[in-house]
Amino acid sequence: MRTLFLLCSIFLLNVIFAEEYVEKKTLSLSSEGIEILNIDCGAGFLKVKGIDGLKNIEAQAEIIIKRVDKDEAEEIIEKYIKLSLEKKREKAFLEAEIDYSGSFFDRLFGENPQVLINLTVNIPKGMSLNVDDGSGFVDIRHVEGKVDLDDGSGEIYMEYIKGDVHVDDGSGELELVEIEGSVEIDDGSGELVLKNITGDVNIDDGSGELIAENINGNIRVEDGSGSIRIDGVDGDVIILDNGSGSVSINNVSGKVVRSDD
Repeated sequence: MRTLFLLCSIFLLNVIFAEEYVEKKTLSLSSEGIEILNIDCGAGFLKVKGIDGLKNIEAQAEIIIKRVDKDEAEEIIEKYIKLSLEKKREKAFLEAEIDYSGSFFDRLFGENPQVLINLTVNIPKGMSLNVDDGSGFVDIRHVEGKVDLDDGSGEIYMEYIKGDVHVDDGSGELELVEIEGSVEIDDGSGELVLKNITGDVNIDDGSGELIAENINGNIRVEDGSGSIRIDGVDGDVIILDNGSGSVSINNVSGKVVRSDD
């Protein structure tokens, strides 16, 4: 009897905690007088798109909580999720964070609450971005301003950016395409792909393959491990440290300097 009760209890817990609760929230803020949007987000994807003629900053948050029932999910959202969009002088601040310390959920599952906040954000094209992201896919497109991204882990894709780009990335694939500005990357691990960059490129890469094509400025690389393929550079190519891995450099108008020369 005790065994049967234990099996039934385990089955019931599995049923309860197999559930997934999803809730969507929408935030909006007038963009008048705002030059830069600061985004602070944790786990979940982040998609940002610049739109011509848009007068507001518009954010849709999809909150996903796994392994809980509806009542507990609503309690977690009310007590432990920070979701806000506000203006402070010439800056806007979008926060989507989870602070579940001390909750029943935290005591039961430790540091893995299975909570995601997926963010889809539309901004006026001319606005700059400053993003602090925890984990998850990051997609930024059609921004006509500076982009500064500090990312923990997850794939990153940027396209059609008219401004300088700075990325400090822990791990995950990074692809930058059609960037009208300089690019600075400090990357831990993961493949790097850069195509059609009009400014200078400065890369400090830990590990992973590096592909750079059609760079109008100079490119400087310090690499730990992984192959390097550079093709089509109007300026100079400087390889300070290529660590381990093959190096292929073609179609360079300026000089090529390598530390192993």
